Amino acid sequence: METLAKQGYRIGHSKRTSGYFASMESVCKQHLQGDLENGARLLAIIGWSFRLMRYYKEGVPPETLRQRGDEIKVTEGKSKRQQEIEEAIANVDISVGSKLDAIVTGINKNKVTCEMLGTIRLTPKEPRKASYLSEGQTVRVEITELKDDGTIKKIKLID
Repeated sequence: METLAKQGYRIGHSKRTSGYFASMESVCKQHLQGDLENGARLLAIIGWSFRLMRYYKEGVPPETLRQRGDEIKVTEGKSKRQQEIEEAIANVDISVGSKLDAIVTGINKNKVTCEMLGTIRLTPKEPRKASYLSEGQTVRVEITELKDDGTIKKIKLID
């Protein structure tokens, strides 16, 4: 924890990261001195403490935290994003060669970001077609590859 507090700026992704690490070190020194032998328990305590700290700072009632905790248990480790994707593809034929409508949400040089089924965003390279497309345009895409879990990995524009 001391190393993180002193050297955290090297791995930080924001200006607040070093302060975050310093506050973690302070809390650990103050409250967890006797638990240093049980590493797994210590990590669990620290992780949940810092996740919940922002709710206490914002004044979220404990009932809301319990409800959110129940929701987390129900999902069995799946993120909200994963659940959205599973719901989106539940009633659609998702297989290699399937064709879907997509909306162009962004164009960066030769990469075109497409949104399918309202939640799935992919960015294939389309050097020949990118210059002719515009954001908000509806295009037709074909699924060219799937991930192991059955979700879409790669697409190509066919229109």
